[in-house]
Amino acid sequence: MRLLEITLLLDLLGLATALPAHHSTTASSSHVASSSLSTHTDSSLSTHTDSPLPTHITSSLPTHSTSSLPTHSASSLPTPTGSSRATPSGSSRATPSSSARPTPTGSWQIVSCSDPTIANAAAAPSSRWQAADTDDAWNAAVEAWTGGQSQSGGVSLPFSAFISNFFHGPESWNCQDVGNVPCSTVVQCDQVDHPAGFLILNSFSSVHQLYQHMAGALDDALAQMTPNLGTFAQTFAPQLPSDTTVINNILNGIGAAVGIFSSYSWNFFLSSFFKNNAVMALTQDTINNIISFAIGTARTNLPACGFLSTQNALQTQNSVSSALGTIFGAWKGAETGYLSAIFSGNSQNNSISDLYTMIKNGSMTAIPNDIDLSNITLQAQKIMYGQLIQSAWTVAPQGLHPFILLTNDSCGPPSEDIKRNVPTDVIGKAQVCNNGQAAYIMTTVQIPGDQWPFGTLPGGTVDVLDGTKFGGVTLDDIFISSYQAYQLNNNTNGYQMPDESRFIDGHGTEGDYIFQNGIRTPGFFNLPICTDVNAAVEASSQNNPNSKWWPCDTPQGYNTGGTNIHVNNGCILINGNPTCHPDSQNIPDNQQPNNTATIYAGFSGDSTMYKVQAGCKLTAVWPHNYGDIYFGADNCLYDSQGNRIFGQCCGPNHDLVTNPYWGK
Repeated sequence: MRLLEITLLLDLLGLATALPAHHSTTASSSHVASSSLSTHTDSSLSTHTDSPLPTHITSSLPTHSTSSLPTHSASSLPTPTGSSRATPSGSSRATPSSSARPTPTGSWQIVSCSDPTIANAAAAPSSRWQAADTDDAWNAAVEAWTGGQSQSGGVSLPFSAFISNFFHGPESWNCQDVGNVPCSTVVQCDQVDHPAGFLILNSFSSVHQLYQHMAGALDDALAQMTPNLGTFAQTFAPQLPSDTTVINNILNGIGAAVGIFSSYSWNFFLSSFFKNNAVMALTQDTINNIISFAIGTARTNLPACGFLSTQNALQTQNSVSSALGTIFGAWKGAETGYLSAIFSGNSQNNSISDLYTMIKNGSMTAIPNDIDLSNITLQAQKIMYGQLIQSAWTVAPQGLHPFILLTNDSCGPPSEDIKRNVPTDVIGKAQVCNNGQAAYIMTTVQIPGDQWPFGTLPGGTVDVLDGTKFGGVTLDDIFISSYQAYQLNNNTNGYQMPDESRFIDGHGTEGDYIFQNGIRTPGFFNLPICTDVNAAVEASSQNNPNSKWWPCDTPQGYNTGGTNIHVNNGCILINGNPTCHPDSQNIPDNQQPNNTATIYAGFSGDSTMYKVQAGCKLTAVWPHNYGDIYFGADNCLYDSQGNRIFGQCCGPNHDLVTNPYWGK
């Protein structure tokens, strides 16, 4: 009866026909309606002048007059010529212009936070995403962004801040900066104009928080490793007069470390959460694309993050402990460099589409906030200690030659051949058991007069590498990674781990994710395998290390030096790695008649964009035993005598690739 009285009263005032039925129920619904009617003119907002979008006139808005809305007087509503939202005095916040706003025909502009699905925090992320019509809202915001960067009061907003502004969300939303506090906070639905903005901004926040977790894990790993480095040096490199060569080896191998850490972190964040979720919001392909992008960005970002520029400083530091802070700082910079790239808003390098792939269907809003960093911190330590152990053994002045002796003996008492050539204490400390088969991780002994050809590696024993210290690295980790690499190479030495390996065993089985097995990935450790104890003893007695696989068999016909591809002019990409004149890149022998590499060239040195279209592409092929080949200024491939190899020259290309000049 009360409703009828109000309707009759409004009818007398000539207003009943203008009042929609759904606006007559509650004050909250009238608030939603009024907010959906706010119109903004260019005078109050920053505009895009490079490529203006069609102006949306007020006739395209729902035809509700302000006087027809209950509980809101005309004076309480935004005026057509004023700002749609009060801003603090002196604020220079730029907001999208009305001409950059899409025609309000999509439901994202009229749906409210009180929508049952949106208001239900327990609803499936994809359901909330769809209920808010978030895809259309995202497209509208991106369209406004690509129309030209807004400026107001001399302030130019970065992409994430612009998107927040578009939905009238929080200010200072700079998600490119891993230390940015606003972007790591949670936005409430009533803090933005539309629920779609609430979902998009919280997706940004989740991505940002994950990289904050990575950076925090690296900081924690450094803090936990630093006090133990003295013990590490005494254990694994007791006779090393200077750690400089160890540091250099870490520099050479840090790309793989960064890649494995990136993939482990994403695997941990995503797979550990979604494995029990009824709706797998991110597919394996999406996750692997994210990991691959992160690995590529990390590898490319090393110079930009100051990693290579720290080499001179590291050369002057003669201890790992004094250099580790610099190394971890650069490692963290390489990881968070991806954050800068993904939030750059650069449509030409696919960052916008890559970001959308990550957040679509509400995938990232499902990530919990209470993530335990201890596993990620331990993984960072395990990766770094794995690199350190290999490096220390490689450069040891006593001439260590680590190898694995694989026997046909069952685990337990050794055979007579083993007892004859390996001291009893070494047998007990160096033995690992592989499916009931005994193997030994050892080194040759090059001490005149010593009766034993083999001994233990410094620190390379089951009592030291027992999984309780040095990042949890075990002797089994070293064996499994090395032996499975041997298996993948048809039971021969010389395996090269792919840049983005998915192998999880020696039979070629691929896991769900890149580098899923961490430091047990085949080839992370790559000690040579000997299968004949007597042949190994004979090789050791000759004291003539003729290859990096000595005293084990060298792959037949192997070009031990690989092939150096020299760059005669400018910068090119070789297998995804930037290489500039006068540098070269070494391509290890693939143990095939011909070796190969993918080369992109024809880049403009004036362009500093991250992703560009290379001028040309060449899938280069050459005889595997060539020591040096040259990529000429004419973009053709030559041997050391100046002869063109197989008539090969760089050809047409349409691929978008990493710019080798980026960051220079």
